[in-house]
Amino acid sequence: MSIGSGRGIDIFGWQLIAAGEETLWLKELGSTVHHFAVEIIIVAFVLHVAGALKHQFIDKDSTISRMLGRS
Repeated sequence: MSIGSGRGIDIFGWQLIAAGEETLWLKELGSTVHHFAVEIIIVAFVLHVAGALKHQFIDKDSTISRMLGRS
């Protein structure tokens, strides 16, 4: 998104990519990828927590207890 907006990329004061002209399609692509990546990470996290709770309370195999170091 930064490059598409015409800004350069600096990390700790080091210029990795110089600023250039604004490229609308690249800016929109970066925004779309960023948006969907956030949604995918949130869904994966929710499913992971739901799976751990299912194992603990429905399957009763003490998954969360083992994760916390309890026997």
